[in-house]
Amino acid sequence: PSDGTEYLLSIEDASAVRHTGEFVCKMLSDAVELIGPQKVCGVISDDAANMRKGRKDFVNSLDGRYSHVFPLR
Repeated sequence: PSDGTEYLLSIEDASAVRHTGEFVCKMLSDAVELIGPQKVCGVISDDAANMRKGRKDFVNSLDGRYSHVFPLR
């Protein structure tokens, strides 16, 4: 059960990296694998085009493995 505590997973300097949909998808995938997919129920981001693409690619990459993970905005 959750006690409502929020956690910061990591901080990375990505200022030199293009924030493409592919980059966003990889970051989401890495984070879910690190946390453990059983502990993730949704992915939230803003509605910039690269974020929409990253969320879409991430969900498509799951191939039904984590049907409980939903893209939210």
